[in-house]
Amino acid sequence: MGREDMKLLITGGAGFIGSNLVQHLSLFTQYKKIGVIDNFDPFYPAEVKKKRIKKWEKIPSIQLYKADIRDESQMEEIFKAENWDTIIHLAAVPCARSSIEDPALYSDVNVTGTVQILQLAAEHQIKRFIFISSSSIYGSVDEPYPFHEEEIVSMPISPYATSKWAAENYCQLFYQLYGFDITVLRLFTTFGPGQRPDMAMHKFAEQMVAGIPVTIFDPASTRDYTYISDVVEAIRLSLEWTNGYQVYNVGSGISVNIMQMLDVLSNALGTKHEVKVLGEHDCEVKHTVADIRKLEQSIGFRPKVTFQEGILLFANWFLEEKRLK
Repeated sequence: MGREDMKLLITGGAGFIGSNLVQHLSLFTQYKKIGVIDNFDPFYPAEVKKKRIKKWEKIPSIQLYKADIRDESQMEEIFKAENWDTIIHLAAVPCARSSIEDPALYSDVNVTGTVQILQLAAEHQIKRFIFISSSSIYGSVDEPYPFHEEEIVSMPISPYATSKWAAENYCQLFYQLYGFDITVLRLFTTFGPGQRPDMAMHKFAEQMVAGIPVTIFDPASTRDYTYISDVVEAIRLSLEWTNGYQVYNVGSGISVNIMQMLDVLSNALGTKHEVKVLGEHDCEVKHTVADIRKLEQSIGFRPKVTFQEGILLFANWFLEEKRLK
């Protein structure tokens, strides 16, 4: 099958990252068919996802399947519907803090669901598989330093992180057993217009605009903030360069302190803010920053949107959404 005839199947395609990825890939003629699986889980309001997919749901090359990756019969029908040659697996229950409340759910969706998709990929002789993992698998460290892909993961500190780490191990196992190309992408904090309402930056913006104190856990914490279009482009590039079993960090490579982030966000929103410190949370990692040299050297990825530019774009979108409500 030539590159111009590729048929992609994307799980979690109505999510924040997934919907942006689907829209981006629809611009490339080599992707003859894009199947999108999403169950519109009520983790946050389904209306948010429905609004996202309006941008691409009527494009002829895109087929939306409202289905749950845990439903074996639904997944079997979808895998039989087309001669898919590539899977991009984003579907997961997100959020480390929420995972402490229902670890069984996170294991069921993020591990068992992933294993089922991997098994179907093997049975249907899929050529390429991209798994979207998380920087949370690295655990928590006391001082910020760049995480490298070969770093040994000692102890993920949340059920969410543990589920992603387990799913990565299954990816490696299936590569060893069946030999199809598998790429694991460990995403760091992705932000931008349309992000989930439960994400920290979105909550901070809500608090700032409402004029109430911004609640944080640790004022010393840092994050690697990566703009959504850069994450989407990294996924597209990795799609073009699948080769055996590979693991890549996807981030900006820059560490930003949470207090600095709040200042930049507040300025972009045109607000002032007070900060209320809640104290450290058991499931919150202290620091994240990506070593992205492997991704740069292997597939030529370089982030294009700076943190300040991304915050301004997010703030403009957020204020427009508020205006329209």
